[in-house]
Amino acid sequence: TRMAAPPCKRTLTYEEFESYAKEIYDVSERLRDGWELRSMQPTKDSKKTVFLVKKCTQLIGNESTGSDLEDARELKEELQWGGASVGDYCDPADAIQVQNDPASFSISHPRTVHLEYHVLYSLSYAVPVLYFTASYDSGKQLPLEDTWHHLVSRVHSSGETDGWAQVTQQEHPLLGRPFYHVHPCHTAEVMAHAEGRKNGVTSPQQPLQNADDDDGTSLESRDLNYLLTWLSTFGPLVGLGMPLAYAELLAVDSSS
Repeated sequence: TRMAAPPCKRTLTYEEFESYAKEIYDVSERLRDGWELRSMQPTKDSKKTVFLVKKCTQLIGNESTGSDLEDARELKEELQWGGASVGDYCDPADAIQVQNDPASFSISHPRTVHLEYHVLYSLSYAVPVLYFTASYDSGKQLPLEDTWHHLVSRVHSSGETDGWAQVTQQEHPLLGRPFYHVHPCHTAEVMAHAEGRKNGVTSPQQPLQNADDDDGTSLESRDLNYLLTWLSTFGPLVGLGMPLAYAELLAVDSSS
């Protein structure tokens, strides 16, 4: 049987999103991977909406950006004017180094960044959207320049995204405060190709929902977790990985 090419776009309904999110949460509980399943009511007249949250930390690299140097200068001023002492900082050696030569202070010692990821459903695009914040131990948010430099640029510079992943700042639709997010404008197209490759779909003859595999099973009826494929595709763009165990456990669950 000839297999069909993926459609130009692959979207999902909110009900599908909620179902996939619950599957991700259930597997995360078994793996102790830290995903939370939350719900909020955007307005008093609307229904509650489900979303996923994960908090984790990451050590970032060893090159300074402009804002890193600015932080060093601020630290030197605090030390000089008595607003802070060496003991106020996690690594006293860093404080002494800044006091002597702020230009030499960099993140040659890895720095901890606290990341919080939110996976929401976009009604406008009918796809998931990945929101995130990043902050240092002090609670200070990473500026866009540092976020791009430490979390995003290495993926773009490698050419892996072909320019389809755009990271911008956007107000969180449920919390009303600024988050970074991966813009969903190309998500549906990327997911059509991702799911097509996953199923070996190559011939542009009929839409995905009407395609039959060699065993007569429609691709639409297969137990594919769209959200897992999406997280595995878009998560690494901003430092979020999904262990292979998710796919393994979901495959076992779907076959039992």
